[in-house]
Amino acid sequence: LSEEEKIALMSAHPKLIERPIVIVDGRRAVLARPAEKLAALFGG
Repeated sequence: LSEEEKIALMSAHPKLIERPIVIVDGRRAVLARPAEKLAALFGG
């Protein structure tokens, strides 16, 4: 699998990595644990 295919699979099936993935603007992503990472991604 290509890197993009792996990322797409993990994004579609977060249980594969036990962490939710949040993608913003189709170019930035973060594993959403701990919650502080989400705040940093969204400028909070």
